[in-house]
Amino acid sequence: MAKFYKGNLVLASTESIILDGVPINSFSTDPTLSEDSDTISSSQKAVKAYVDTGLAGLSQNRISQLNSKVEVLDTGVGSINFNVDNSSVSNITVLGLQLSSGARINEFSNDTTLVGSSSVAVPTEYAVKSYIDAGLAGLSQNKISQLDSKVEVIDTGTGTVTIATDNINKVIISGTDIRFGVGTVTYPTTPIGAYANLIFKGVNEMRMCMNDGNGNFNQYLNSYFDGTVSKYLIAATPACNFKMSTGTFGFYTAPAGVNAGDTITWNTALTIDTSGNTIIGKDLGVTGNLTITGDLTVQGNNFIANTQTVLVEDNLLVINSNEVGAGVTAGTAGIEVERGSVTNYQFLFDEPQDNFRIGMAGSLQAVATREDTPNANGLAFWNSGSVRLDTNSTLTFASSILSSPYLKATGTTKTAASLYAGATAPDGVTQLNYDGYFYATRVYNAYLNDIADFQKVIGEQIPGKCYYDTLEGAKVCFASCQKSVIGILSDTFGIAAGARNDIDYAPFAVAGWVLAFVDGQCEPGDALTNNSNGNLVKMTKEEKIEYPERIIATYKKPETTEFWGPNNEIKVNNRHWVRVR
Repeated sequence: MAKFYKGNLVLASTESIILDGVPINSFSTDPTLSEDSDTISSSQKAVKAYVDTGLAGLSQNRISQLNSKVEVLDTGVGSINFNVDNSSVSNITVLGLQLSSGARINEFSNDTTLVGSSSVAVPTEYAVKSYIDAGLAGLSQNKISQLDSKVEVIDTGTGTVTIATDNINKVIISGTDIRFGVGTVTYPTTPIGAYANLIFKGVNEMRMCMNDGNGNFNQYLNSYFDGTVSKYLIAATPACNFKMSTGTFGFYTAPAGVNAGDTITWNTALTIDTSGNTIIGKDLGVTGNLTITGDLTVQGNNFIANTQTVLVEDNLLVINSNEVGAGVTAGTAGIEVERGSVTNYQFLFDEPQDNFRIGMAGSLQAVATREDTPNANGLAFWNSGSVRLDTNSTLTFASSILSSPYLKATGTTKTAASLYAGATAPDGVTQLNYDGYFYATRVYNAYLNDIADFQKVIGEQIPGKCYYDTLEGAKVCFASCQKSVIGILSDTFGIAAGARNDIDYAPFAVAGWVLAFVDGQCEPGDALTNNSNGNLVKMTKEEKIEYPERIIATYKKPETTEFWGPNNEIKVNNRHWVRVR
C-alpha cells in the first residue's frame, strides 16, 4: 500500500521506492530523457520539454523523407501535392488528379458507349471492351467493301481472293495463279494448274508462269506449258516465250500454229548465259547506228567495211592477233596502202630481220628509232647495243664545238655554260659537271679567292662570321677563342669541296684569302681567333701559347670598296681580308 508524504522526499543512493513492484530510485529533470531508464521518474517539466522538442520537427500538413514528400495545401483552393526527388509527380484538387503533365482526370467512367467523348474521364476495362466489341460487330471477317466495290476472301476448300469494282471481278488470286482482266481461262490439259501463274486476260492472253515444273520462270503469249511440252492456246496465231532459268535468259518465237493445242517448236531469237554473253539465233539487221560498249569479235573469214572513212578511237590497233607461235610465223605483219596503178606502199614488221620496215612493196628499208628523250641540240650516234640512235648530254652541236674525232673548242667568244678557246677569263656562275676523273696539264683556279668545304649549319648563315662545330651542325661562335671553332663562312670561294644543293649546308674557307669581320686594330700577319660576337680578333700571347689550334687566320688588310668581284657581285660590308690557317 502506497504512502504519500507532504514536503520533500529525498532518497539515499541505496534507497528506492517501489510502486506496484517497479522500483524507482531517482527523480530526473533531464529534458532529453537521455538515460532511457525504467528506474528513473522524470518531472512534468522534463516530459513536456521532451515532447515539445519532438513535435517541433513535425509538420501539420506534410510528411516527407529526404527530398520526397506529400503535402496538403489550402490557401483558398485545397490541393494535395506529391513530390519525388524535389520534382512534382502529381497533385489532387477538387478538379481531379493530374500527373506532372497532361490532362487532369476527374472521373473513372464505365459508360460502354463512350458517348461523353471526355478528355478528363478514364474508361474502365469493361467500358473499353464493350465499345470495341460493338464496333467490330458490324465488320466482316472475310470482306471489305464500299457500295459495289470489294475485296473478298473465300475458302470453301479452294481459297481465292477476289478484287472487284462495279460488281465486276478484275483480279482473282488463287493457289495456282493470279488473273488480271475479265472472264475465265480454260486450258486443254490440267498440269498447268499445278504451278503458280500470273494471267493477263486479253485477245491472245499473256501468262506468266512462276514455275513450269522444271524450276523455270516463263512468260507466254498464246502459249502454255502442259508439264511436258509447250502448246498453242489459240489456233492460227503466232506465239512467244520468254524463259528465265538459273542465271540464263531466253527469248523464243514460233509462227502461227494450225490448231489450238498443237505442240510448239520454238525458234531461238536471243539467249543470255550466266556470264552475260548474248547469242542472237538469226540474222541481225540494224537500220540505225550501232554502238557496242564491249568487245566485237567477228568469227567469219572476212570483215568488210563498205564505207568511205573508218575511225578507230582506241589507242592500240593489234595486228596478227591470236598468234601462238614464236614471233610472226607468217614472216611479216603490218599495213599496206593500195595505190591503184602504181606499186603499193607498206609499213610492216619483218620477223626474220627483227625490225620495222617501210617503203614500196619489194623495196623496203629499215626504220631507225631514237631514244625516248633526246638531248636538245645533241649529236646523234648509233647505239648498236640498243639498236637505235642516241644523243649525249655532254656533246651538243654548236658552231664553236667540233668533234673529228676528238672534242675540241675553236671559238674564242666567251659564252655562258660553254667551252671556248682564247685568253678571255671566265666569270659566269652556271654549273658545269663532269662525272669522273678530270686530267689536264694545268688547271687554273676559279676567278674568286679561297677554297671552301661545305658543312651543315644550324641557324643563320652570315658570310664573314666565325662558326664552331656541334653534333647537330655549325653555329655562330658566342665565346672568345671558342673550342671546336671550324672557320669562316665564305662567299668569296672559287673552289668548293663537298658542294651540294641543300640550303642547310654552307661553304667554309679552308685555304686562301677570305673576307671576314674583324674587330679592333690589326697589323698584317697578326694571328686571329674569334670573339663572343663571332668576329675575328687579335689573339693574346697567352691564347697563342695555350690554344694554338684555335688560330683561325692571319690578318692581311681591310677591303676599301663597297662591292668586290669581277662583276662586283659580292657586298663587302666593311670586312677585311684574312688568310685562312
